[in-house]
Amino acid sequence: MNLSCFRRHVECFHILPISVSFQSCPRHLWFYEVLKYPRSHRMVVLNGVAMAVVFFGVRIAVMPSYWASVFATFGTPEFERLGLGAQVAWITSCIALDVLNTIWMYKIARGCYKVLTGRGGRKVKDDSDGSFTSDKKHANNHTD
Repeated sequence: MNLSCFRRHVECFHILPISVSFQSCPRHLWFYEVLKYPRSHRMVVLNGVAMAVVFFGVRIAVMPSYWASVFATFGTPEFERLGLGAQVAWITSCIALDVLNTIWMYKIARGCYKVLTGRGGRKVKDDSDGSFTSDKKHANNHTD
């Protein structure tokens, strides 16, 4: 395994998913908030579940294959050419990112569980005028 393979793994599994998943998520939440959809609305729930599935797929599910390729580089001439500083920076940053990703996945899964089981949120009623609110005075600030 050479360094170009290492570079491809870093670009695919650590850098690109960060920009894809975290640049789009807040925009979607803002969009639903502007439309005055509560968090328990079907579209908001489906968006959250889709984000959880994608987050798992691009951040958690790839960890074993990524670490297998990392361990395969140990002892190779390319790995030795990096030097101790780059080796330590590479491994410690990957460990730190994987710990953060695991924590975030836990929080996302916990939030999905609460929304899907109906815990930790207001019940939604479908008003006759087509608006989806649990209360006419309800401010949709997404702090629930």
